[in-house]
Amino acid sequence: MILDTSTLSAEDGIYFVLRDIYSKAGFTRYQLKKFEEYSLYLENMSFLSSGSIITFNDSDGKLLALKPDVTLSVAKNTKATEENFEKLYYRESVYRMDRHTREYREISQAGVESIGGKDIYSTLEIIMLAAESLKAIDSDFVLNISHMGFIKGMMADFNIENQTLSAGITNCISSKNCHDLREYAKTAGIEGQKIENLIELISGKTNFDEIIGIAKKLISGNNTRTAVYELSELFNIIKDTPYADRITLDFSIVSDMNYYNGIILRGYVRGVPKAVLSGGRYDKLMARFGRNAGAMGFAINLSEVASYYSAKPEYDADILLIYNKDHTPGEVFAKAQSLRKNGNRVIALQNIPEGKKFKQIIRL
Repeated sequence: MILDTSTLSAEDGIYFVLRDIYSKAGFTRYQLKKFEEYSLYLENMSFLSSGSIITFNDSDGKLLALKPDVTLSVAKNTKATEENFEKLYYRESVYRMDRHTREYREISQAGVESIGGKDIYSTLEIIMLAAESLKAIDSDFVLNISHMGFIKGMMADFNIENQTLSAGITNCISSKNCHDLREYAKTAGIEGQKIENLIELISGKTNFDEIIGIAKKLISGNNTRTAVYELSELFNIIKDTPYADRITLDFSIVSDMNYYNGIILRGYVRGVPKAVLSGGRYDKLMARFGRNAGAMGFAINLSEVASYYSAKPEYDADILLIYNKDHTPGEVFAKAQSLRKNGNRVIALQNIPEGKKFKQIIRL
């Protein structure tokens, strides 16, 4: 069967391209249940972008929830181990409350999860798939990379026991609020030069060698050292790929340290004012489910992308076939089918509808 993709919605069209990319990379389609037990989300609430969840009771009285997230379900249900990997892709709907309207929205996502490996290649593969996915949406894209191992290691090296101060510094890093960051850091007793290095780290530089050079000045423990080594090894490979000028290092990207422990990703495309791709390495989440396996993936917000990339067709159909009461249904059907053989979109009506546009109007 030959599929005509010209009539697909923007969302479906993008997914068809992404599905082809993921299949060729050896990933297999994963179908999730529509809902999970509410306890799964209650126990991992800080992992979710919103604490508002749609719940209902099943016939046995068990409290269930419509999925607000895909990764939690994959981590809970996978049988993968470090020796027995799974490489999965999906298209799923999640249900979240909009922060502005306070209304629940159904959000269509496509993404991948690579579960099992913890080596550099496993990480590189996901980064490259993320870049290729963004390019499939628009050639004008940026993929930002950070490392939670470095952020957490740096905070540990600063030896900040006050959780309020620690959270304040992390939030300032995320928002690139250099003024408040300096004040929090001084209060926390961080020495002057390290404060300046930290501010310089999030100052908006885009050259990898320059940023990693600043990061090296903040190394004082194994976690930060390991993170810098991993980033250096990855970017040494990335610089020789077609995406070298589209992938940047940005330490202001921060995710929950209780779940993410390595590379994290944020992807942007032209014309969309917010990230359309997010993900990272979540070995810690796997450990919470008793899984001894590495895991990394990302999700693309298809609904968000489609809202900016959808274009209304110029015509409602190629041909409007007008018939009257003297024509038999068989005659109308036969004529419409003959016109469709050439690939035309044909609609048959007795009258010309108001507000509709057609390339051609044919009277039977």
